[in-house]
Amino acid sequence: MSSSLQIPVVDFGVYSVDKDSVCTEKLQELVDETFQAFSAIGVVYLKNHGVDKKRIDRVFKTAQKFFSLPDDEKKKYDVANSKNYHGYNSYGFDGTDRSETDLDLKESFTYRANYSEKAMPDEKVPDLKNAQIGRASCRERV
Repeated sequence: MSSSLQIPVVDFGVYSVDKDSVCTEKLQELVDETFQAFSAIGVVYLKNHGVDKKRIDRVFKTAQKFFSLPDDEKKKYDVANSKNYHGYNSYGFDGTDRSETDLDLKESFTYRANYSEKAMPDEKVPDLKNAQIGRASCRERV
């Protein structure tokens, strides 16, 4: 018997980046729904968030460029070399269970605004730093 896993969908229409304000009650509903969605399987699909599709496509293209680099190149930016948890996380680095039998099956790049120039792969992926600007503009609203 196979089980089907469905990714929860959360509608951010009430609080997308193009809205100036939202009432506290609606915001709390959105927070609760988002928390439940992430708690269920750890992944969520956000719709009606207001982030421009061109910006999303640029971020995905930039991420693909970085994660396509050889492992030895990505490891030059290993988060283990950072004092502020900035950089590359290889497969098995993150996860809720640190046992050897249940490793996390993803790699990631954690970005911190106070990075040093040496901690970014500017020569190989010059757009990685700029791909993060969208997150900063969302934070300005909070």
